[in-house]
Amino acid sequence: MESEYLIERYSALCAAADRHADLGWRSSREDGQKRRFALTAEIVDRFADYVFGGIGFEVQNDFFGTMPSTEGVILRRPEPTAAQRDEHLKKLSANFKAVWSSFNAARVPPSRWLPIITADNVVGGLLLTLTVNGQQILVSAHTLRVAARVFTMRAAFGTVPTSVLEIGGGHGRFVRDVLKLAPETRITYCDLPFNLLLAARYLSRVFPGEVHLAWDDAPIPDTARITVVPPWRLTEIPYPIDVCCNFLSFQHMQADNLAFYGAALQKLGVASIYHMNRLTAYHSGEVALDDYPFRTAYETVFRRSLGATSMIQWSDGVPLKTGSAEQVEEVLRLKV
Repeated sequence: MESEYLIERYSALCAAADRHADLGWRSSREDGQKRRFALTAEIVDRFADYVFGGIGFEVQNDFFGTMPSTEGVILRRPEPTAAQRDEHLKKLSANFKAVWSSFNAARVPPSRWLPIITADNVVGGLLLTLTVNGQQILVSAHTLRVAARVFTMRAAFGTVPTSVLEIGGGHGRFVRDVLKLAPETRITYCDLPFNLLLAARYLSRVFPGEVHLAWDDAPIPDTARITVVPPWRLTEIPYPIDVCCNFLSFQHMQADNLAFYGAALQKLGVASIYHMNRLTAYHSGEVALDDYPFRTAYETVFRRSLGATSMIQWSDGVPLKTGSAEQVEEVLRLKV
């Protein structure tokens, strides 16, 4: 799918979003800010070279502290200085050693995890070369940071589920990892309109001809390997879903957003939720994990702490408050 085509479809998607804006899915923060961006084919084509926020890339790791714009102006990632690049490579090398050690401890062979940590090099971004077992591969801070998620999901369920829904998937990296590890799995990806656009760009390059955009009112087919669906069409999915995944996205939602998605999951009969999110609310309007509205329909079958992560509250690029918040990994099961 070419970027010009996707931008044209995105315009209609935003119009549909406005028609369905009052259902509870729309974020009062993220959706409005991102939709102010004026997009070109170059930006969509190489979106990892630009500073948006919320699509899987972090300002400190990938953009050297450049903050996303709140004025609808898209910022390009600054070229790192030699010192910054050396420091970044040092950090990536340390992260790679930690990833290698964790996979070895879990007895995951390199033939399984090396393809997962390797960057696709289709959307730009800061990529660096590492040599592993005499083989050169491209990695990024993001590929190393999220590589363990699909293996952790597999361990939690004993296998990769045959039908996976991800809500709030950024640009689709977890979708890609699932399909690399389990090619027979069917994926449904749901996010806000701007993220749907970038995910469609990314996933259609990695899996050409296998992405269906359920962005209009046409019936959703049950044959696509990857279905990219906006929130207001979630309950129209015509096939069963084994598990819903969410990584660091529920934690940003307001109560009405969480209630919307919970009601959709129950209507679809989604048996399990696997997620990683903050245990406590940190920003204004967020909900503590134990207070998510859909928890009343699900029971906890597994939970473990992932430790504290540093948090910063920003205003116009200025940090107003710093602190930390505990993250947890959890599996929920629909009550019978």
